[in-house]
Amino acid sequence: MARGDIDAVRRVRGAGRVIGDAIADLVSILNPRAIALSGQLADCDEVLMSGIRERVYQRATPLVTRDLTIARSDLGSLAGVIGLALIASDAILQPASLDTILERATAPA
Repeated sequence: MARGDIDAVRRVRGAGRVIGDAIADLVSILNPRAIALSGQLADCDEVLMSGIRERVYQRATPLVTRDLTIARSDLGSLAGVIGLALIASDAILQPASLDTILERATAPA
């Protein structure tokens, strides 16, 4: 693709549009401030990203896309593991979870 293979560029941009359709639906529901992409397709950089942005901005409302950032993750191959760790820590550190942990820790044996 770096050598200007038009067919490869067209296919990667098409893949970006398909991914963008899914992201547009999620953005409309969750209203995130940022979308970070990683993995092998993200290595296609702006060819992929242009297809994604095209669909997200076409399909999602301006209200949810006004401050939205869509970027490539700098985490590389660790992105999935780091994301999972953050999700797990959020679940453990919720007030209800902490209360349960503290109750078990202070309960007589």
